[in-house]
Amino acid sequence: MTALRQGALADFFNRFPELATIFKTIMPGAIRKITEDTKKHEAHTMALVQKRINKESDRPDFMTRMLENRDKDEVSDIQLAAHSSDFVTAGSETTATTLSAITYYLMRTPEVYQKLKDEIRGNFKSYEDITSMSTQSLEYLHAVSLEGMRIYTPLPFPLPRVVPEGGDTVDGHFLPAGVSLAII
Repeated sequence: MTALRQGALADFFNRFPELATIFKTIMPGAIRKITEDTKKHEAHTMALVQKRINKESDRPDFMTRMLENRDKDEVSDIQLAAHSSDFVTAGSETTATTLSAITYYLMRTPEVYQKLKDEIRGNFKSYEDITSMSTQSLEYLHAVSLEGMRIYTPLPFPLPRVVPEGGDTVDGHFLPAGVSLAII
């Protein structure tokens, strides 16, 4: 079970404690397996982080800055391992899922696809001109990307939102300002 799925299950158990109790009662073996897998994952991650901490390298990686700027009393090895695991997990499936979802919805809405294609081709003469910096001014590309992530979040759990001032209606229900919610 991946760390993302483990996180989703933990989130589910926190949100629905009664169902968690039932699940733990009728499927203790599954919970034991998840717990064992989590411990193995944590031990493996910790071993890799310890190896990296002890390794001198002139080739920078994502841990270089963390190690250069950490105060050992403030950021423990365990915290470094947790952050490292989060970085790897966060970048593994989310990008592929997001791009797949956006592509799917673009193919289902030809007018959106055409407008996006026109914006991109109208702003670049060649493939080499397209960079992360040069695409920042493309408003429609930005909107399509955000909408794709809104429609099909790449995470196995919903992202919470805060209701704006004045309240708002969601799925036919009025919600007062300041309420935090996540649509499942």
